[in-house]
Amino acid sequence: MKKAKIQLIPDELYSGLVKIIIGLGFIVGILVAIFITPTDVTLGTNLLMLIFGIVFALEIIIIMIFRLESPIRKFMYYASRVISFFKKIIGFLSKILLKKKLKQGNDQEVLDVFESLDLYNTDEIIHDEYELKVGLNAHLKANLPNFKVKREVKTKRGESIDFVIKNSIGIEVKIAKDNNTLRALIAQTEEYLNDVPAMIVFIFKPKNSNADVGYYKKKLEEKNAYVIVKTGRYISRNEHKY
Repeated sequence: MKKAKIQLIPDELYSGLVKIIIGLGFIVGILVAIFITPTDVTLGTNLLMLIFGIVFALEIIIIMIFRLESPIRKFMYYASRVISFFKKIIGFLSKILLKKKLKQGNDQEVLDVFESLDLYNTDEIIHDEYELKVGLNAHLKANLPNFKVKREVKTKRGESIDFVIKNSIGIEVKIAKDNNTLRALIAQTEEYLNDVPAMIVFIFKPKNSNADVGYYKKKLEEKNAYVIVKTGRYISRNEHKY
């Protein structure tokens, strides 16, 4: 005989609880964005991530307590949906906060370059960094015709910045094959900030790469670099797939 589902609270009450939690989370998030973020972008971003994390955790708890018949299977289902949505929200908020920071610094040119790079399509298979840079070069020139784009600009120490725009905005391009590549990128970017006022780091992460891009993105942003992360298919020239 099939076991009847036990519903501990009415649908209306369950729905009301979820709406209240989400509503309170968004209100607190708005207050943080208004009063804290303008003075400390990093702190504001971290608080917003914590707030949304708490909101979704509470929602999962409510689902587990009041709505699930077989907790383990359905927990995995709901958790995957919540995590996916949470990542999208955080990504969206990060871009808003970054644009706000750039506008506060009256650096519209950096914002223009950042937004142009963020629109770059990485659907095609990438074989190496050179190929990626060629595509980015064409993209920048097509989308920013009034901006002078230079490639492989030498620094005082003899190193080369992948792109320099208007002699003030550096762009470094990296394929995130592993954590060692990203670890070296932090020191490299820090050095380049001695040569140009602003650095944008464009990271292409192969879909099957295990590199911890989120961690190193945060580290780069702590160095005052602006970071764009794109994912896609990568097959190296020797057919090693990522």
